Amino acid sequence: MPAMTVSLQGKQPVVTAFDQTLDGAAYEPSAKRIFGPHYDIFQNIHSNEEVREAVRCRQLQEYVLRRHLNARYYQDYGWEARPLQED
Repeated sequence: MPAMTVSLQGKQPVVTAFDQTLDGAAYEPSAKRIFGPHYDIFQNIHSNEEVREAVRCRQLQEYVLRRHLNARYYQDYGWEARPLQED
């Protein structure tokens, strides 16, 4: 079963469904089912805020570069702006 279902609406891809991890004792088995051989990578990112923020920043930077956007910072609501990584 796929973890995410993406459909085209016109020419735009849209996420129409996705699997979520379950709570409590069902969390780990559901995460292992969803992430399969990538579970250890997911767990490292999920459980380490420093790693998670570094990965998130890199993904945002790649998005900006692919779309030729003029963005140098990103900001979460209520937080200070953070610089995107420079290449």
